Amino acid sequence: MGYGRSGEDIVVKEALKNLGVPICYEFDETDHFEGFLILSPSTVFIACTERHRSASVEKFIPYVLTLFSEIIYVDVVKVRRYMHADMLFGKINDHLALVYLPAFLKAWHITQNGRQEIGDFRQFMFERQMELISVSDEEQQKWACSFIPIDANTMLHYDIALNAQTKSQLYSKGIEIIEFHPDALLAGGGSLRCLTLMLLRA
Repeated sequence: MGYGRSGEDIVVKEALKNLGVPICYEFDETDHFEGFLILSPSTVFIACTERHRSASVEKFIPYVLTLFSEIIYVDVVKVRRYMHADMLFGKINDHLALVYLPAFLKAWHITQNGRQEIGDFRQFMFERQMELISVSDEEQQKWACSFIPIDANTMLHYDIALNAQTKSQLYSKGIEIIEFHPDALLAGGGSLRCLTLMLLRA
């Protein structure tokens, strides 16, 4: 776990144990790793942020490949505003996502057969039938990529996160945006996705 989350893994492990949920992988005390995104039943998105240690990610990759057929791995600028993958990439549905590409340093496509550097990330995702809508620097700092997709055409988001241009692009794709002002949630110090736990998506 990263420095800012020290000790949380012990609490979560105990809670999962009490619930009868098995632990599939455990990091040790020297590891820094704060999560990843599941894009599909076969694809995982891992961003090596300031809350990760590259050695911890590399140690985790072989295990991930026993559960998923591929990994999209991105090395990210190491600053706080990019601390988690969902600060840079947010999947709305199987064919559309919000992204902040300026934070990406390098990206790789990893499978059991090896890894290949991704030169043009937007084109790479387009070839996988996923269109990327870029958010601005200001939007990224207001958690634009971190939202809750209610279903394939509906997203729940902070009313401060997206500008009119981005909303217009989303509306043109048939996406409904349910907005609310995050007064109480901002006190929790996290983005909308970080502060929620989806148990079942319709």
